[in-house]
Amino acid sequence: LDILRLLRSSDSSLYSGYQHFPALSDPSVHFDLRLLSVLVEENIRHPYESAIVLVGCGTSGRLASIVAHAFNAVLAKRKKNTPQVFHALLAGQKQGAFFRSVEN
Repeated sequence: LDILRLLRSSDSSLYSGYQHFPALSDPSVHFDLRLLSVLVEENIRHPYESAIVLVGCGTSGRLASIVAHAFNAVLAKRKKNTPQVFHALLAGQKQGAFFRSVEN
């Protein structure tokens, strides 16, 4: 039961903020997301001159790899022979990233 309370508290901090960190609904977060979308679009338009690196450790690293692969697949369908723009950087050993988890 304590773990459920902890998870609920953690989830609610996304919408209410945490300590000095803003909530997802804060105008500063919306501004940053708009700016990020402009930068991502600019990088996609110039694939030979840029890269977008998604970084993670553990589960977030595996998600970074999956998302990078999926985004590159979408871009490849839209324009053939386009270099990969999205790259994943995982902490730890690459061979263990999808075959074993230290969290378990």
